[in-house]
Amino acid sequence: MCIVTRQVKDEAELIRFVRGPDGAAVPDLGRKLPGRGVWVSLDRAILAEAVRKRLFSKGFQAETTMPPDL
Repeated sequence: MCIVTRQVKDEAELIRFVRGPDGAAVPDLGRKLPGRGVWVSLDRAILAEAVRKRLFSKGFQAETTMPPDL
């Protein structure tokens, strides 16, 4: 389920993110990194909205930053 749209989608239509030890969200393109993951739709505008609304911090239940080069 996308953390922004709350729509249930196929995994091929979503990107999984995990929270790294430094507190930054990391895209898990292989879907194999350990830890809790949050999913975002494959859409640049939706990803930007997730960052703007700080939904990664809410989803991980901890302060989470996004790398500027994402």
